[in-house]
Amino acid sequence: MGGKAFDSAKAPGERELNIQPMTAETYLQVKEIYLTRLQSFFGKDTHLEVLKEAPEKLSFGDVDYLVSSEDAPDFLALARSIGATALVKHGFTICSVAVRQDGFKQDSEPMVYTTVPNQHLASKSPAMKSDPPAAASDTELYAQIDIELVPPKIFQWRRFLASYGGVGMILGRMVRDVGFVVHGDGFYIYLSELQKAKRLGLQNVSDRDGQIFLTADPGKVLEFLHMSVKRYEDGFHTLPDLYAWLTSCRALTDQSARRYKAEIHENKAASKPKLYLSFFGQCTMVDKFGLAPDQSTAMEDIRASLLQDALAAFSIGKELEEKRKKLNRTVSQGLAEAWLKKQISEVTDKQGKQATEIVRAFRRWVAVRGEVPKMSILPTAHRDEDSELYMLVREDVVDPAAEAVARAFVKESWEVVRELLRRGKSA
Repeated sequence: MGGKAFDSAKAPGERELNIQPMTAETYLQVKEIYLTRLQSFFGKDTHLEVLKEAPEKLSFGDVDYLVSSEDAPDFLALARSIGATALVKHGFTICSVAVRQDGFKQDSEPMVYTTVPNQHLASKSPAMKSDPPAAASDTELYAQIDIELVPPKIFQWRRFLASYGGVGMILGRMVRDVGFVVHGDGFYIYLSELQKAKRLGLQNVSDRDGQIFLTADPGKVLEFLHMSVKRYEDGFHTLPDLYAWLTSCRALTDQSARRYKAEIHENKAASKPKLYLSFFGQCTMVDKFGLAPDQSTAMEDIRASLLQDALAAFSIGKELEEKRKKLNRTVSQGLAEAWLKKQISEVTDKQGKQATEIVRAFRRWVAVRGEVPKMSILPTAHRDEDSELYMLVREDVVDPAAEAVARAFVKESWEVVRELLRRGKSA
């Protein structure tokens, strides 16, 4: 969190904490002191690590600890145990604490701060009338340490994503263009059909409808992307070393790299971490980082090639076909319902919730059958997920051969169908 967690937080009777960036020497000292104290608090059988920092850093805003655990601790008890001065909780599994840079263990009860919404980079929020007056500023130097608990099964994955200043976000940007996505729980394939659904603006399709989990093993992901696992584990001593490793990702082409650089210059990534901005701001220097200047293969071709490799590497063939079939049906259903809602609005002047109710009635009570699809009323209602409305759609539009007949059916039958929904009885 860059050492800014307490900038947008307040506590009753708070005193101003002098939280300052740390030199490399102080960082190492603080890191080891609180690694020992946190290990003592969680127990010797709990695995915890300090996240790997980007190379060549001269100043450190905080220290990030990752703890492998299924259970969230009492963060106040944790703060007491390690001698923290103040605590701010960001949820059930993440907190930040302020500790003395000299490692002195605070004996008094830690102050508990609360994040104030829409307070970004403010020194502290103005005191409310009912708040006790703030105490004087504390001249002691403090450091911020961030602690996150992660389930053991994805611990190595989350460690990987956040390492070296956030390589996961960089890889996530690169692989997105070629049909993959990085989530907090693993590496997924992103089906082109989902992109179509997004482009069509359908509301009945979620991201997970068009994504397939591949792995949460960093090594398998790096091997798939043709990036050296050993080089990653050995570490990087300079930024050019780290950049060169990142540019070995086979999802990155000179063409896409130039687009990423344009995004940086157009301030479309202003909120991204420093490593993200510095890497994509420079990675189009093909002579320095080794990208082939003539690497102009169409992104669609790269995506198709990677898809075939994913089928072999992760054995997802059956799931892929099932997911595609289901997603195509969901897309067609969404298009059919959008068309139907428009027809209902034109025929009945019903809008909003009233039109939505009639669409729901058609979903449950109307059959769509035949080579040239025709609509009819079912003898009994079926479930929403069994709706046949999707059969009206051919190649992303309502079948032209069926459109006039379907429009006439809507005009003649909407009241009957709505009444069936309301009564909940068979026709």
